[in-house]
Amino acid sequence: MQRRVPVIAGCGAPSTALASELAVVAACSGVDALPCAPPPYSRPTQDGIIGHVCLVAHASGLPLLLHDVPARSAVAISDVTVANLFERGLIAGIKDATGDLSRLPRLRRLCGPQLTQLGGDDATALAYRRGRQWLHLGHRQHRASPVRPPAPGLEQRRAGGL
Repeated sequence: MQRRVPVIAGCGAPSTALASELAVVAACSGVDALPCAPPPYSRPTQDGIIGHVCLVAHASGLPLLLHDVPARSAVAISDVTVANLFERGLIAGIKDATGDLSRLPRLRRLCGPQLTQLGGDDATALAYRRGRQWLHLGHRQHRASPVRPPAPGLEQRRAGGL
């Protein structure tokens, strides 16, 4: 089906297992990308965040938009973690709801202009818009490269065969 805009579906959940299941359901439904935040209120370490994102990315095979929303997840995602996930091809960008405008240039220095940076709260929307950060996700525009292939049978599930 041809779409005029990419479809992004949430897969946030209180556990990595449930987030991965929701990611597979979303992938089977034909969405183009998924926002991915740490499980809310579980306070994972930075390594825990990397593990969570890794499992969700591998389960879905879709580009992920890392969602840093410490007010909901009770933990902030460090710049180093963002860079690590981006370098590994696990995220296509970040939706930043920290309210920290000094982060835009820091992440640009760490990751380069290829990392899509989106504002995640109203107070910083204008600054992100001035930076001309637009989302270009989807099968034709940008596709994250997972470290290993998507879950077995994903293509059959998408086609309705399983």
